[in-house]
Amino acid sequence: MKRSELKQLIEEQIKSFLKEEAVDRIYHLEGILTTDNERNLQAVLSDIRSIPGITTIDHRETNQVTSSKYFRAIVKAKVDPYPYSKKGTFGVEEILKEIEIDIRQVKGVILFKRTEKPYSSKI
Repeated sequence: MKRSELKQLIEEQIKSFLKEEAVDRIYHLEGILTTDNERNLQAVLSDIRSIPGITTIDHRETNQVTSSKYFRAIVKAKVDPYPYSKKGTFGVEEILKEIEIDIRQVKGVILFKRTEKPYSSKI
């Protein structure tokens, strides 16, 4: 067996293992969501819920600065990595980073910053 063939076989086995590990779990992502006042928070959360992989999202308000034009909330999302594994993305951290980017691109979102280390649970 050639070295390049062995290397390709090892890469395929690693990807297969990572895919099984990632897809077999639900990941919990928590962070601070900052939104502008132009959109209702429920509309923003609804758009976040529509991001592939996000199954549920929960929020609770934080202390607000009355003079601020922004609204802050702590959000917790459950993430099913399956849609990302179909696209060829297997690493859990890579999947969660993609989701964070998608959250930041939702209209009305100013910032999303992770506050807790993500954890997982069995499906």
